[in-house]
Amino acid sequence: MGFYIQEWLSTGVPSVHGCDITKIAVDKLAKQFPSAAFSQIDIGDPKIHLPDSSFDAISCLDVLFHIVDDLRFQCAIKNIAQCLKPGGIFIYSDNLVEKAFRYDHQVGRTKQDIVKTLEDNGLSIIKSLPMFILTNNPTKSKSSIHRRFFALIYRILTRFPNSGSTVGGLLYPFELFLLSLTSYTPSTEVLICKRR
Repeated sequence: MGFYIQEWLSTGVPSVHGCDITKIAVDKLAKQFPSAAFSQIDIGDPKIHLPDSSFDAISCLDVLFHIVDDLRFQCAIKNIAQCLKPGGIFIYSDNLVEKAFRYDHQVGRTKQDIVKTLEDNGLSIIKSLPMFILTNNPTKSKSSIHRRFFALIYRILTRFPNSGSTVGGLLYPFELFLLSLTSYTPSTEVLICKRR
């Protein structure tokens, strides 16, 4: 918990304000990072209690695809855009799939739908970066070998749940190498957006 908070603090920014939907996470983060501020917020609520135009940058990584209600997803993007200063940067990860899918805990929205929601709220994508190649479900990969490789990794992790750090540690150098070679991603992308 708090990986991205630590990353923000390590950049030397003058202040960091983290948010989470649960009180227990907010309390733990406040103890772990006393120099940062934290708020319990459901970003998908129609109105949140953060001041408009107050942040230079906002990151939301591996979160918004868990908002399965489309109206709440739109509220989340609207809230984020309103909290950013004009010219502020929004760093966001999502899958941007070609064909939408929906599970109880996750939604795969199409790139067209995501771009429209961002643009409707005054956010323009200025850069897109691959986030994962080997270590996430390759939902956009056309390669059956790639999909079978991920299915094998998933079976290993399901059968041996404590092996995640070992498997991740073994794959990580290959992941970094592959990410350095391409701008294509078969799964999650990081979108760098700017508020107009």
